[in-house]
Amino acid sequence: MANLAVTRAALALSDERTRKGAGWALVCVLSPLILLAALLCSLGSGASSHNVSVVEWCFHGGALPPKITETASLSSSGRSEQMPLQRC
Repeated sequence: MANLAVTRAALALSDERTRKGAGWALVCVLSPLILLAALLCSLGSGASSHNVSVVEWCFHGGALPPKITETASLSSSGRSEQMPLQRC
């Protein structure tokens, strides 16, 4: 059974048109997966740097990033409330 699969794969890859078609099919399948992995890594990196900033602010008196205002918008049960930032 394995010998038959190896033989068919070798036969298919010996033809240039079939080899190019298989390569393009592989690219079409793997490209979205690679892009999704890159997106998830960038989102994780942003969340990680935010968490580091919050921990430094809470425990070490570090400075908050300039984009954070005096009030943080928290979403609970579909409505937005304004709550002042307090030390942890």
